Amino acid sequence: MTDSPEQRPAEPAGRPAGEPAAASSTAPAQKPGVSRGLLITLAVIVVVVVVVLAFGASFLGASLANRNAPVSEPAVVTITPTAEPTISADEAAVIAEVLPAGADVRAGTGTPSSTAGADGDVYIDISNANVYINRDGSWVLAGNIRTSAAENLAGADGSAGADGTDGTHGTPGATGAAGATGAPGATGAAGTPGTSVALGTGAPTPKTCTTDGDIYVDTLVPTFYDCTAGVWTSFGPAAE
Repeated sequence: MTDSPEQRPAEPAGRPAGEPAAASSTAPAQKPGVSRGLLITLAVIVVVVVVVLAFGASFLGASLANRNAPVSEPAVVTITPTAEPTISADEAAVIAEVLPAGADVRAGTGTPSSTAGADGDVYIDISNANVYINRDGSWVLAGNIRTSAAENLAGADGSAGADGTDGTHGTPGATGAAGATGAPGATGAAGTPGTSVALGTGAPTPKTCTTDGDIYVDTLVPTFYDCTAGVWTSFGPAAE
């Protein structure tokens, strides 16, 4: 909106046309109205109120939805009590002797001081795991934790397991390449002379009988001779 225009006063009667009107001694009264700045402020307030109402409505709706949703019951957890370890009467007697009631367990590096501790106290040397017990005002080496643990942890040898089943035979491998030819062997010793057979005409001469067992055949008169001790002996042919 804009301010309303000023109203002009009525001209007095009897004034000639075209004559300017006389100036009024008092200013005309303005009509009251709403300014532009006020309207902008009101519009901003309205927008803020709408936004706040919308946010409140959504929050209220979510709260009602969560309230109406069914609540799941908590799961039941069963706790099984752990059985307390039990010791035998002999073990209790040993513990009572080594560590009497009220005894302190100390730890440090190196051997314990002779002026520290009371009768029955236990001292552990953390540098080498040695354990000392105070006996009658003196510290006595009782053993070593590492050594005792190693001895107690090593159990007896178990029985031998059953033999496993034989595996399947593998496929034969490829034939290898032929090896290189070997070097020739040494010459063997001379063998025993064999029987020789000679042919001729007429009886053989004694000088040709050099080896026992040789045979001579006279082809002119079919006769066989055998060489024995340098002498040819006739032994055929067989009689007809």
